[in-house]
Amino acid sequence: MYIGFIIGTVVAVVVALVALAGVLVFGHAAVKLGDTEAKAFGGFSIGLLVVTLAVYFLATWPTFNMEYHSYHQVGGVVSDVQARFLAGESGGSTQNFAVQFEGSDQVYRCDDTRCALIKQGDYLALSCIRDWQWAAGSTDGYGCQFVSSRKHAS
Repeated sequence: MYIGFIIGTVVAVVVALVALAGVLVFGHAAVKLGDTEAKAFGGFSIGLLVVTLAVYFLATWPTFNMEYHSYHQVGGVVSDVQARFLAGESGGSTQNFAVQFEGSDQVYRCDDTRCALIKQGDYLALSCIRDWQWAAGSTDGYGCQFVSSRKHAS
């Protein structure tokens, strides 16, 4: 689902590691050779690498919160559930279900078609992970998987 983010992160880490290895090898060679200009360039390269890595980690810091990397269970009596059709990655569409529980304004995205059977008043348990929103001004949400449900006693 977030394959572009994963590929981008892997590529960025690999590039940073290759750059670090290059700078270390160059710096070591410059120190051994004793060239003053080479030493200055090596120091500049190391400083640039440190600044680049610092900017990268500061820019991605919110996603290091464990809420974005571990599932936790939420559940309760459903106050509202609605279907949503979203554009898919390769031109198709996907159907998700927006679920709200009584006593909460938080909306959870259920990615499981079993949520289509949930009605207001039913008990629903979901396993959720926080979703990072890249758009400026967006609110992070929760992507959830179906765990269990009980029908409201009529």
